[in-house]
Amino acid sequence: MNRTRLMTATAVAASAIILPEAAYAQASDLAPITNISDFILDFLTGPFARSIAGIAVVALGIMAKAGRLKWQHAASILFGIALVFGGSAIANQLASAAG
Repeated sequence: MNRTRLMTATAVAASAIILPEAAYAQASDLAPITNISDFILDFLTGPFARSIAGIAVVALGIMAKAGRLKWQHAASILFGIALVFGGSAIANQLASAAG
């Protein structure tokens, strides 16, 4: 029984010395995920989103002119537009503050 334990311990020690790469974590390539998230961010803050935001502001103006605008609704739309276009700056600021 003692001999079996000694041989097991020897085999474990030898494998740890011979195969040191097994102890290190493998770096994973996250480039495809990063590319997809960058594409989505560019789409949501690019020319398409600016056009949609412009249409929303024009619609708010038309509703205000017609007297059918609820100011809470208008404030939520304008706040949403500010978050969409300012979200990237807010995230960068939080990431730099966190270290």
